[in-house]
Amino acid sequence: MLVKDVEDLFKDGEAVVAMTGLNWDLAVNICESGDFLIVRMLLAGAVASRIEIALEDHMLTVSGTREEEALPRDAKYFRKEISGGAFKKSVMLPVAVGRDKVRAEYTNGILKVVMPKQGAVTKIGLRPA
Repeated sequence: MLVKDVEDLFKDGEAVVAMTGLNWDLAVNICESGDFLIVRMLLAGAVASRIEIALEDHMLTVSGTREEEALPRDAKYFRKEISGGAFKKSVMLPVAVGRDKVRAEYTNGILKVVMPKQGAVTKIGLRPA
């Protein structure tokens, strides 16, 4: 059975690696800078108007769609790692963030979300009784 499956992958000279958009491996960087938490996510090929960003508790969720590449009908792939369709990725934020003043920008295929960290630690002095 496995041998047949592997042979099917290579039939007609086509070796196609397929995956659904929901399984995209969306690379993410999360860092802090001063009073801000910054999340950068690689979304090459996505259209900005089709990207949705949601922030709930300590979870940032990014979802959207990327159009499938249009090729001539007789085109045959030898390798296919760029897929279109829906994508969604949720990341747990390492610190609490404020919902006000959150900003996002999408430039050259990279989404950047900047969020103010919530409630910086305040030292409370103890007065003698």
